[in-house]
Amino acid sequence: MQHRVSCMTFNIRRDLAEDGTNHFRFRFPLICRTLREARPALVCFQELMPTARRQMEEALPDYTFVGCGRWEDYGDEACAIAFLRAELELLSLEVFWLSQEPDKPGSRYPGQGYFPRVCTAAVLRHRVGGAPFCVYNTHLDHERADVRLRELRQILARIEADRARFGARPVVLCGDFNFPPDAPEADVLKAFAAPPLVDLAAGLPFTFHDYFKPDSRDGGYMKKIDYFLVDADTARMAGPARAVDVCEGGVYLSDHYPVCAELLL
Repeated sequence: MQHRVSCMTFNIRRDLAEDGTNHFRFRFPLICRTLREARPALVCFQELMPTARRQMEEALPDYTFVGCGRWEDYGDEACAIAFLRAELELLSLEVFWLSQEPDKPGSRYPGQGYFPRVCTAAVLRHRVGGAPFCVYNTHLDHERADVRLRELRQILARIEADRARFGARPVVLCGDFNFPPDAPEADVLKAFAAPPLVDLAAGLPFTFHDYFKPDSRDGGYMKKIDYFLVDADTARMAGPARAVDVCEGGVYLSDHYPVCAELLL
């Protein structure tokens, strides 16, 4: 039995950033109200810090949050996955580091930026007769294209290995990839065939807006760097993703637009 599942990828912007009127404390009420009204069954967060996570868990008690931080002590930013307990159940969970030692917390590739990078991999299913589906949530390196290529190839190899081991399950790969669709890194996604992946967010002109600061427009920071990839079979039964462009009184949800899509899973 298949069910319509609303899914979102959301770089929430770390709560330590000094963003003036868009500091997290000002964005937090708008974020919670938007999520309560939209009620996505699944949210893939990037840049979710421990304090912000505790606040989100308290404000959104219908959701279960899973995933850990990226440093050796499992602290700092997490690529957390949140899901509505009434709709979905968690079957398995693993956080692996994007490095040559994926099981070693805090590990990094040579030349990678200061921050370790992780991928949170989960298998979920709908509570009412649903089949398992795989979710991979990540935030790639922000400094070097060659490092992003290594990170991305590692995640795709994991998807391919999971498919070989467990069979053809629907795949959802979300996150802030830190490269636009015309970058060389995107060619790796287009060439991947195990299974072929389709970006439901391909039609969005940009997802990162940096709060539309004047220098953002002149400097070209408005870019499409958030991706919502699904396997080709799932894509055939899904419409295009949309940007959640909520803004009230100059306060945005984040410096990225969350990206939402409805999937039949």
